[in-house]
Amino acid sequence: MKKIIVVLIFIFAAIQAIAQTELKTAEEYFNRGMAFHNKKEYDKAIADYNAALRINPYYTDAFNNRGIAYSEKKEYYKAIADYSAALRINPYLYKAFFYRGVVFDEIGEYNKAIADYSAALNIKPDYEEALFERGRAYNEYGDYDKAIADYSATLKINPNYVQAFFNRGNAYRHLKEYDNAISDYSAVLKINPNSYQVFFNRSIAYANIKEYDKAIADIEAVLRVNPNYPRAKELLEEIKKERVSN
Repeated sequence: MKKIIVVLIFIFAAIQAIAQTELKTAEEYFNRGMAFHNKKEYDKAIADYNAALRINPYYTDAFNNRGIAYSEKKEYYKAIADYSAALRINPYLYKAFFYRGVVFDEIGEYNKAIADYSAALNIKPDYEEALFERGRAYNEYGDYDKAIADYSATLKINPNYVQAFFNRGNAYRHLKEYDNAISDYSAVLKINPNSYQVFFNRSIAYANIKEYDKAIADIEAVLRVNPNYPRAKELLEEIKKERVSN
């Protein structure tokens, strides 16, 4: 028993010693910052990234990760400053362009977001997430043809990217290309057959090409999965009335 107590005391002392060890290198601070980051302790992570950057002011990964931490805290302009600092040191950091683009997206500066996604893609043309997010930015900006092109490129890289199908379907619907929209919504439902939002959107597309029975079937599918889905009951009645009048 005494031996066990002695061993436990030794282990506890060792742990305390490690915890109290003063970090010395930028890499040590950076690694501990990442550990805090992964636990979503963003203030502690930022403090360690700050320490890493005091030791090494050219530590691009620390700038990049601190930018991500600021983004998580919705301190967007600090995040932009950090990504920009990383890019001044190394203008080929495609992830810094991407993450800065995401922040510009968040604050509604879609032109700047598109420019950053495009810069990332100039460096890494097969960057799936940059293609998808640029498509989304084009969609927000109302440039549906370019959005469709980016979603299509995304799907060439990843044919099972459900959100790319769904977003492309929405872009087609905005352009009144209802058959293409229906095709994309159907592709989503093959992968995720219980997506009531997709049934809802497909019902609108069917109604626009006067395929009322299919539109009604889709709305009824929505109501089976989610009886309280906004506007579903109202849309069902509208489609039924439209079917009668036509």
